[in-house]
Amino acid sequence: MPYSLWMTFYRDVLSQETHQELADRTQYCVVELSHEHNVPTVLAKPSDGQVADQPLVNFDLARHYMGKS
Repeated sequence: MPYSLWMTFYRDVLSQETHQELADRTQYCVVELSHEHNVPTVLAKPSDGQVADQPLVNFDLARHYMGKS
């Protein structure tokens, strides 16, 4: 693997957002859906305890999760 490709991969891995950071930034709880039991598990809640009361409409994964505009 070329050095520049390796460094790009490494930089992107280090800059990934944690579940808690995502919850704090979006003001929504981050949940994971168990396919075995079809039950959601809360992975993170906003630190300030204030959860957005508006439902997600037209959720854009690139904007909310990957931090892209």
